[in-house]
Amino acid sequence: MENEENRKVSYKYYYEQLKVYAEARKTANQQKILFLQNILLVSASIVGIVISLHTANSQHLYIQVVFLASILLLSLGIVCLVLVLHDFSTLEDKVARKFHDEIQESMKNDVRCSTIYADQKKTTDIFEKCSYYFLLSGFILLISYTGLVEFKKETVNSTKKDKYIEIINVPKIDSLTTIHKIIKHD
Repeated sequence: MENEENRKVSYKYYYEQLKVYAEARKTANQQKILFLQNILLVSASIVGIVISLHTANSQHLYIQVVFLASILLLSLGIVCLVLVLHDFSTLEDKVARKFHDEIQESMKNDVRCSTIYADQKKTTDIFEKCSYYFLLSGFILLISYTGLVEFKKETVNSTKKDKYIEIINVPKIDSLTTIHKIIKHD
C-alpha cells in the first residue's frame, strides 16, 4: 500500500516537472521565433534597399556578378529562414494534435497517457543552418561589392585627375590641335 502512495507521489512529481519542461520549451521556441523574425526583417529590408539603390551604369562584369551573387545568397537565406519560421510556428499545433490523438487512444484502452514529443524536423535544422550560412555569405559579398565599387570609383577618379593635371601643366600650347594630341596620347 505504501508503495502505491509513493508511486502516486512520484508520478505527480513527474507530471509537474513535465509541465515545467513544456512551459520552458514553449518560451524557448517563442524566443527563437522572435529572434528569427528579427533576422528576417533586417535581411529582407537590406535586400530591398540594396536592390533599389543599385545602378548598373558602367560597371564591370565582375562587379555585377558579385552583386548578383550577394543578392541570390541573401534571397536564399531569406527563403530558408521563412521555412524555418513556418515549422516553428506549427510546432505547437503538432503537439496539440499528438496530444489529442494520445488522449483518445488512452481513453479507448483505459491507460495513462504517454509522454508526447513534437520536435522540429531534421530539414528544419538543415534549413536553419543554411539560412545562417547564406545570409552571412551574402553580407560578406555585399561588403565586397561595396569595396569593389568604391575601388573602381577611386581608380577612375585618380586617372581622370592625373590626366587633368598633366594637361594643366603643359607649359605652352600653340593651338587646339596640340591639346587634342596631348589628350589622345594619354
